[in-house]
Amino acid sequence: MVRRERKFYSEEFKERVLTAYYNSKESVSMVARRFEVSRDTVSSWVYRKRRSSCSKKELN
Repeated sequence: MVRRERKFYSEEFKERVLTAYYNSKESVSMVARRFEVSRDTVSSWVYRKRRSSCSKKELN
């Protein structure tokens, strides 16, 4: 098994990717391809964003 070097993305870049995903009809795969990141990375960011949104709603 070959390990890849882990890439780090700025919060600004993550927000651009998430904004593109939520404001379009594109799939996670399409957005990932457009921004040249893995599908799993975008899926992870979407999952975290949803979880953080749900947590904030539960607090109110």
